[in-house]
Amino acid sequence: MYSGSAASLRAGIEAAPRNPIPRAYKFDVAGATSTSRPVDELMPKPDALVVQYQSFSNDGDYTSAILSGRLFKYSGYDAGRMAILSEDNTALGNWVNVHDPTGKIVAELRIRFPREISLLRNAQATGAQSGEVAVSPGSPPSPYLHFSLKDYSAQDSIPQFSRENTPLSQEAQLMAIARELHRRRAQFIEIAASNVLDQVFLAQFLHRACPDARLVFFSADLLMVREIDNVPFIGSITITPYPLIGLGAVRGPGRFYTSSGSEAYYNAASYTFWDGVTPGPLLQGGRSMADRQHFQPPLWATTIGSDGYYPLAILSLSSSGNPQILPKDLPQKPSPSAPPQKSTLFPSRLWDVLCAIVCFLCALHVAMLWTADYWSPFTRDLAIPDNDQPRRRSMYIHVATTMLFSMAFVVSSPVLCLYFSLKRLSPGAVAVSLGSGFLSLVTLAVGILAVFASVWKTRKHIGWVSVRVPPKGRPARFPRI
Repeated sequence: MYSGSAASLRAGIEAAPRNPIPRAYKFDVAGATSTSRPVDELMPKPDALVVQYQSFSNDGDYTSAILSGRLFKYSGYDAGRMAILSEDNTALGNWVNVHDPTGKIVAELRIRFPREISLLRNAQATGAQSGEVAVSPGSPPSPYLHFSLKDYSAQDSIPQFSRENTPLSQEAQLMAIARELHRRRAQFIEIAASNVLDQVFLAQFLHRACPDARLVFFSADLLMVREIDNVPFIGSITITPYPLIGLGAVRGPGRFYTSSGSEAYYNAASYTFWDGVTPGPLLQGGRSMADRQHFQPPLWATTIGSDGYYPLAILSLSSSGNPQILPKDLPQKPSPSAPPQKSTLFPSRLWDVLCAIVCFLCALHVAMLWTADYWSPFTRDLAIPDNDQPRRRSMYIHVATTMLFSMAFVVSSPVLCLYFSLKRLSPGAVAVSLGSGFLSLVTLAVGILAVFASVWKTRKHIGWVSVRVPPKGRPARFPRI
């Protein structure tokens, strides 16, 4: 869950007892970290101990670059008026960059706030909660629970020796941060914290201290959209691949996740328990792994409204620039005994309709040629032996037959070519549906039948006719056509 735990995990794997027989060891590790530090520490270089790490959280570096390069650049805002507020003494707070990949300054102001300001949150007065409203005597009680930011089980990195004065010192730090933000005229304040309670507390504080600044988060949480506590967060922007704007469900009943981190944990656990035999793990936020294609969720920009998250835009179809963080394709787990998964391709319904129309026209053309009667008002023009100018009429029939056969060939040939190419490249893995293949064969056969019927009916009038050039002074005799 945390980038700082990657080093201890690597050390624990290296210190674990192994089989004395020389062999290659491979470990599959799934997590929900937002930095590239776990990738560098778990996968330093190829050796006997191979650790394959996959993170299902957002890519912090990529998100920060997209935020500055697209949201600010193309919206007309000044990226220099964006401030980054990150927690101190954590790997998450260290990844926040002030430059994008091109070297351009993303934010000129970067401020650290104390890590796990739990003492300040616990010392907060009860009456200062955002959603609390003064209750008059005799009024009915509120049906909602009271939201408190107190968390007595929080463990800070360094023991606090003065629990009475430390909250006052931390509050003074936040006041100094607010004054600096006012002096720099910060228009956007980006908050990066590993504890959601710290994010909520800082958002409430900055809402009072800097009411004109827009808050930006890299994770969504339903605590910020509670109906009686969402006033400090209305208008805030969230950049995340898990936007919490609807039910998170791939198959079966959906559920509302409490945060974007919960969806990342679900995906990491689903990948961990994946046996490698089924088409793929069930992943929230993106498509299923059944087709082994692009399952990576897009990068959403959402805003907090009065009754939940609202989508603003899709900033990027890809949500990560690191192949180990929200990858576009997962490595297939080894399963030699597993049978190959067969996938069937089905053309669209429009293709079926076109095949049916072409078959009907070809069959109608054949039927009219074989039943042509000079005394019928519908088919008299197709009775070639009984009409004048049989060669001219045969040419018209040949033109119509060529058009019908071309239509049948164009409609049916893609499915037939796809069938034989897939059978040669991946036998047994991907196939065209039996009904589609049969319909394409029928369409092509009816087109060939139309050509055969036209040639048979006009066989006596097929060929070139030479015109004799008479000598000078005599009229030309042209054959009857």
